[in-house]
Amino acid sequence: MLYELQSSLIGENPYPMKSGWDYVLTSLDRGKMFTEELSEPEKISVLLSIVGTRLSNDSLTRFLDALGLYAYQGYQLRTQIILLSKIHLLPYKIFHQLQKQEVSTFALRRIARITDLKLVICLSKALYLGDSEEMLTWLEEKSDSAKKLLSPILRGHHILKMGMTPGPKVGKLLRQLHEHQIDEKVKNFVEAQQLAKSLLCKRVSSDS
Repeated sequence: MLYELQSSLIGENPYPMKSGWDYVLTSLDRGKMFTEELSEPEKISVLLSIVGTRLSNDSLTRFLDALGLYAYQGYQLRTQIILLSKIHLLPYKIFHQLQKQEVSTFALRRIARITDLKLVICLSKALYLGDSEEMLTWLEEKSDSAKKLLSPILRGHHILKMGMTPGPKVGKLLRQLHEHQIDEKVKNFVEAQQLAKSLLCKRVSSDS
């Protein structure tokens, strides 16, 4: 199934014009350099994701089945490989859309919610796609701020102090607030608290 690897130049696809297998081999060589500081499960996930980026979903599943890969040292290896393989072009696309002012950096924060950006950076370095130097510099600069914004401003005890009864609705409200935070619609504690009060008032009105 590794012979199903493809090279393509469709639209803004940044892959170089070389055979799929040659590209994977050179990317694996780079990947081994850039993953030295990762844990063993993280390293395996990045290296196998390099192969996964050039396989169809079905072929990747068969590839992982053949290797018998699921969890490793408590790390959801299979899930991470599939995820990284699927999103590997997103940082490249976000970067270029930002140049056209078509998206905000919150798109990068959404990636940070589902996987560790350090793995995305290692994978991007290994793949070395078009305009990589500029894109990688941007990705490394933005990754720290993206991770900081993932930490919720408001937590459960803040909501309970506003008079809300403990239960599933607290979690639902916190998720709503976090979505607004990621989209930078709230940027500090005061704004988050005001939004929480507003959402609570709407909820009380709809329940009455």
